[in-house]
Amino acid sequence: MESISIIEFLPSALAAVASVAAAVAAFGSLRVGREAKRLAEKAALADHHSAAVALLSEELISVNEYTSSLVRLSRRLWIDWSSEIGALDEPEKGGVDPRPLRHVLGNGVEMLVAHGKEKNGYRGVGRNAFSIVRDGINQLDDVEYAKLLQIADKTYSDFEATFGKPKQQELISEARAFRWVIYQLQKRIGMQQWRDVWKKGWSEDGWLTRYKKEYEEVSPMLRETMSKIQREKVRLSNSTFPLNSNPKLAAKFNLLLEVLEIVDEDCDMGMAELYGLQPHDDDLIALVIYTMAISYLLWRVVEEAMDEMVTRAA
Repeated sequence: MESISIIEFLPSALAAVASVAAAVAAFGSLRVGREAKRLAEKAALADHHSAAVALLSEELISVNEYTSSLVRLSRRLWIDWSSEIGALDEPEKGGVDPRPLRHVLGNGVEMLVAHGKEKNGYRGVGRNAFSIVRDGINQLDDVEYAKLLQIADKTYSDFEATFGKPKQQELISEARAFRWVIYQLQKRIGMQQWRDVWKKGWSEDGWLTRYKKEYEEVSPMLRETMSKIQREKVRLSNSTFPLNSNPKLAAKFNLLLEVLEIVDEDCDMGMAELYGLQPHDDDLIALVIYTMAISYLLWRVVEEAMDEMVTRAA
């Protein structure tokens, strides 16, 4: 076999190296080109959505400012009104070592809101909660109360732990844990006292009157913010980069809009106010729990949304 001299080999070897180098350079150029294109598109997207980002930032600040007083009042209504009602408690009528009545009320309100939330998030929770007033809590009797008392007596934990969490497919008014809330409230506070609680709530400086006034002040600003957000979504939908082309920004727009719609559709006291100052005795306890649930809903949905906005911005 004839040997190949180094001089004969060099030209072909150098040509091969040059080809590889050219390929590497071409690949590198392609990668740089793609990265440059991606950055250019990202810059164009950011520029195109800059007005939307500015609007969102402005409206978040605005919402936080004009709802802050109402949110604080909502939290106080749920906590402080429960404590005031709890002062009327005759605990010996609720079994052995029963939970404080303010905890019974709080447990009932949280259970009512949580049951509605399981179906479709917070949307529609207010309408679901109103079912306990509209449809009533049927067939309350001493036989059922005695059976439930045998299970709950001497227990101090939340009622879901004792009776089981209300099932999503069942009416909240049929769930044993929630019915136990109603029995405790019915047995431990007299009906005349419940009438007084309701009337006081709607007095000039009562919790429900104060909530109604605060809510009515916020409502027009709430709807104006919704209009601005919806108009911006429509404007961008017909542009080069619709809002959905920026998933993070779209999620923030949708979250803010959803929260405002929930507050607008589910958190006013209009339905409760229709019952007046002297509703039927069978409706009184349900009305108190329902109005507390509305205030609790507003507080939770706004606070959680603002926290999530901050988290997503981080």
